[in-house]
Amino acid sequence: MINFYMTFSPENKDLADLVSRTLGSKMNGIAAFFGLDGIDHCQKIIIYSTAEEYKAHAQQFTEYYSWMIGDTYDGNINLLSLLRCREAQGHENMTEEDYIKLILHEFTHICQQQINPSADGVIWFWEALAQNLSGQTNEDIEITCSPKELSEDYINLFGNYAISCKLGRYMLHNLPHERIMEYVRYPEKLTADLPNIISEAQKTERTARK
Repeated sequence: MINFYMTFSPENKDLADLVSRTLGSKMNGIAAFFGLDGIDHCQKIIIYSTAEEYKAHAQQFTEYYSWMIGDTYDGNINLLSLLRCREAQGHENMTEEDYIKLILHEFTHICQQQINPSADGVIWFWEALAQNLSGQTNEDIEITCSPKELSEDYINLFGNYAISCKLGRYMLHNLPHERIMEYVRYPEKLTADLPNIISEAQKTERTARK
C-alpha cells in the first residue's frame, strides 16, 4: 500500500481533497508495474500557491524554465497549484484530470528512483514511462532524432516529450515487461539498444501510416 500526505495552503484545500479522493488505487497500480509494494519513505505531495515559491524550490536543484510545474528532485512530489499551472507556459488549458495525471507522472519518477536514482543519459526514458503510465498523451510527431540527440541533448530536442511519449508507447506495447524493467535497472543496456529501438519504432510508425 502506498501512503502519502499533503502540504498545502488553505486556498488549495479543495484541490487537495480532489487529489486525495482520486490517487490511491492509481498510485498502487504504477508501483506494481515496478514491482514495488511500498516506497522507502512516506510520500509527501507539496502544492505551491505561487510560481515564485515553486521557482525558489526548483532552483535549488536545476535551471528553472517557465514551463516547469512539477518535480521530484528532493524525493517529494512538488507541484504548482492547478490555478498556477494554468499560468505556466504550455499548460494554459490544464484540467483537473490533467492535474491528477501530472501527479501520477511525478509519482512514476518516484518509483523509478527507488530502483535506480540516476537518469543520466536516459531522461527521455524516464519521461516515456512517466507519460504513458500516468495516462498522459502528447501530439503525434515523427521520430526523426538520432540516439545521440535523444540521450545527450533531450532538454533541447524539438518535440522531446512527444517523442519520448511515442517511444514509450512503442516499448510498452512491443517489449516484454522484463526487458523494460532491465532497462530501468541497467540504463547502459538501454543506451546500447537505443538505435534498434528507434529503428523498430520508426518501422512500426511507417506501417501504421500505410
